[in-house]
Amino acid sequence: MKPYELIFPPSIQKPTMLNACDIAAIYSLKNNRLVNTKLESVIQCEKENLLLSDPNLYPGTKFRLSSIMAKSGRLEMQIGLTDYIDHLITNHNKRINKMLINLGLAQHQNPDIFLSNAIGNLAIVATIDKQIVLLKRSNKVATFRGYLDCPGGHPEPNHILNDFNSQNIVLEFFDSISREIIEELNLTRHDLLGVSLIGMMRNLEDGRKPEMIYYTPTSLTSDEIYNKYKSGEKTDFEADDLMIVDLKEISHKLLQLTVPTWVAINLYINLDRNLNGTN
Repeated sequence: MKPYELIFPPSIQKPTMLNACDIAAIYSLKNNRLVNTKLESVIQCEKENLLLSDPNLYPGTKFRLSSIMAKSGRLEMQIGLTDYIDHLITNHNKRINKMLINLGLAQHQNPDIFLSNAIGNLAIVATIDKQIVLLKRSNKVATFRGYLDCPGGHPEPNHILNDFNSQNIVLEFFDSISREIIEELNLTRHDLLGVSLIGMMRNLEDGRKPEMIYYTPTSLTSDEIYNKYKSGEKTDFEADDLMIVDLKEISHKLLQLTVPTWVAINLYINLDRNLNGTN
């Protein structure tokens, strides 16, 4: 069984590139996770224990993916709200996650209806000399410690000051990944040559967590990115090292990659082949 479920595109061999105008995000409180009264006390108890055991955790509000479909050549996403601690319990806690998935299937024929499903994001950051940038997750993070990961995080609802309309939400989707790259790699917006959505997936190793996968080319060489990263003040506890990998050699390296990063790399390899007309 694959450790991921590809939402978009239909095949990892046929990636495409979407801009903000290709996506609609429909927000409603009806798109929040459904609460099961019998299990909610268990979930709340697990939340309290988790917060007591790890003071670094912050229960910030996140966007929730309720459903997604292709419609008139666009992606239409039904969006609600959740929080990060909710995700760690309903999605990342394997025991509770399995119970909620089974309950959702039994009662609603929907494995996601009781899950937080906080939307994450990550980006293939490519240099002008055909390298990609990976970060090593620190031992301070809650999930996948020590794994190599693409730069990324979550779009943030609190960055939207006015209405949660489609335009504002989609702009935050695209702007948030740029912020993550800039903050994590110590780059500037001038260094980034654009942002395109190349895929969406559910991470089955993280309880069906949805991830938006972007491609961001830069105007920098691998050495320039490495030097900028090393010269920056390390305020992000999530990553403690950087690796820059040659696209031609990546399949031959034994790398401990997160599942979304593995999917992102393979989407990018196929995208690069399509763009350059190679097999």
